[in-house]
Amino acid sequence: MGLKGELATMGLEDIFQWLAVGKKTGILEIKGASHSKRVSFADGKVSSVWSSDPRDYLGQFLLASNRITEQQLKEALAAQEDENQVLGKILVNRNLISEAEDGFLPGERRQAVAQIPRRDATEFLTEPSR
Repeated sequence: MGLKGELATMGLEDIFQWLAVGKKTGILEIKGASHSKRVSFADGKVSSVWSSDPRDYLGQFLLASNRITEQQLKEALAAQEDENQVLGKILVNRNLISEAEDGFLPGERRQAVAQIPRRDATEFLTEPSR
């Protein structure tokens, strides 16, 4: 059973608690005025996070945390077009990040979720997996 509503009625903390306690599997979508985020859950635990905000993209995240240089990112993005591969795999193949970093470490997933802009977010929707 999915859940839909406005964050003014049910806060993000309550939603995450409901998903965790119920060991839910599915996707939580949080919509804001300018961006949205999708949080995938498996058995109540965050498994991945997606954002429409370019500042949350893998390359920008790795730049901000000083794991790669701007030049390395530019070269990897150029290779991405030529090789038709996802950025994370290219960075792993070039030994710039580990496979664990490409898989988005649990602490970093929590950080990405914590950065969901509560003032901009207005509504949420959960989609259970079938």
